Amino acid sequence: MQYPLSSRSIKCCGSRNMELEHVKRCSTLEEDLEKLRSDQASLAKEVEDSRSMVVEATKRAEDAETRALKAETLLKQADAMADRNVAEFKESEERDLLVGTESTVAVTGFVNKFQSEFP
Repeated sequence: MQYPLSSRSIKCCGSRNMELEHVKRCSTLEEDLEKLRSDQASLAKEVEDSRSMVVEATKRAEDAETRALKAETLLKQADAMADRNVAEFKESEERDLLVGTESTVAVTGFVNKFQSEFP
């Protein structure tokens, strides 16, 4: 036996169907919200990792700059030492040449004197 559908039963079934659709949409929205929260957590982790990498890269760059400045200072010191060594060598060479010349003059004078005394 079939009962005729009254307008009231149609409204009730229609409301029930709407309620089921609403529950389905809410469930889908909750799943989407969970996915978005998970994505947000992943992105926050990536951002933190990126920040850490930037901090590390900045530290390395500063260390490299410090080492470059030290190397530049050492190079300047080495240049100054080389200049001093060259200057000292030239002075020593000039002194040796002068002493050599003086010795030659003295020996020549002695030989001349000796030859004049003992012909």
